[in-house]
Amino acid sequence: MAESAPKPPSRLPKLAAAAGVFLVLLVSVWLLSHRRPRLDSNGRGDSEVARMFSDAKTLIRQGK
Repeated sequence: MAESAPKPPSRLPKLAAAAGVFLVLLVSVWLLSHRRPRLDSNGRGDSEVARMFSDAKTLIRQGK
């Protein structure tokens, strides 16, 4: 009896894993590029805090 040649391993699991990793990376990049700026713990954004700081510096310079 002649033995048949061993069957080559399937490449489907490797392709599925590569596609999964690519999909995860794609979604991660999309989420990072479309995220909104975080608010501080008091609910104010960075621009409002910067404006308040600028106002405070102006008042200190004016001596108030």
